[in-house]
Amino acid sequence: MSDLGKLEALQKSIDDAWGLAQRLDLELLKFLLEMAKLELYREIEALISSSEAERHEMKATPPCQTLQ
Repeated sequence: MSDLGKLEALQKSIDDAWGLAQRLDLELLKFLLEMAKLELYREIEALISSSEAERHEMKATPPCQTLQ
């Protein structure tokens, strides 16, 4: 499973736990889960930005030339 896939699975788990906390009216748990989700979004954003930067670098780098 890719890093992004793992983060998406974690996001689903957080969403499921948040829904359960909401049904049980567990305010502190809901707050902590929201904080975890914000951190997860930062990680996803960093992963995507890193991938985009790598793609940009690859486009900007000229292809390898054979030795003469």
